[in-house]
Amino acid sequence: MRKTLLILAIVCAAIMSCNGGKNAAGSDADTLGVDSQQLAPFTYDSISIEKKDTALEISIRVDYPTGGPHELVDTLLNFIADELHVARKDAKDKKKLLNAAVEKGRELMLPNREEQLEFMGAETPTYYYNYNVKVETETEDYVTYTVTYEEYQGGAHGGYVITGTTFYKSDARRLDWSSFKNTSSKAFQKILKDGLYDYFGEYDKGMTDADLKDILISVDDINNIPRPQFAPYLTPRGMVFTYQQYEIAAYAAGLPSFIVPYEKISSFLKKP
Repeated sequence: MRKTLLILAIVCAAIMSCNGGKNAAGSDADTLGVDSQQLAPFTYDSISIEKKDTALEISIRVDYPTGGPHELVDTLLNFIADELHVARKDAKDKKKLLNAAVEKGRELMLPNREEQLEFMGAETPTYYYNYNVKVETETEDYVTYTVTYEEYQGGAHGGYVITGTTFYKSDARRLDWSSFKNTSSKAFQKILKDGLYDYFGEYDKGMTDADLKDILISVDDINNIPRPQFAPYLTPRGMVFTYQQYEIAAYAAGLPSFIVPYEKISSFLKKP
């Protein structure tokens, strides 16, 4: 148990980054079975807004699509609106989108703070509500967005969620779990297990199955690990898998994340 706590403490202090980078040379289109074709260039503007007072701090940042295949741009605008929990019609205008996202944050956060204010008075902390919707990777075949959501509603610490979603430029199709097959197979389970070994084993080279099982929560069989709630996403370095806070390990473990090379994962993708 001491060994497990030590590993988690180290992981918490140095969570592995799995960002893919933008516009890397080369293409994985052949590996993924994507048809490359000449498409209108994808462009975007980075827009943001901040609103702060003693009750609540809100920060919204979005890489807003401004050009590219029409179907892709429309799909991305709807995706951004859904992620920010605002009406899709508001996503058609940059200013409306940001203002609607701020209002949604106030709507979600302030009632809870006002309730806490009744008990804590002047000692009630400032809450925060932050979204960062960014283009993580763009190639000639796809665009990957990551969404980072952070909030604080009192207590010992805040919470955060980091997800990634890939959209193919050719038809605006989204990569999700329905794009995969045989995810209950032993071979796919081995990918998940090996990935978690990579994540936690970086800080404990001698990790055993027993050590890994001790770290994980709600996992009875180390060879039958649940897939992440959110589907993986594409980067030039491989496919990124990420478990969220408390999804498979304690808060101190951060977001267990790992990259799977395309040659190991491509056989589990359904053909478009």
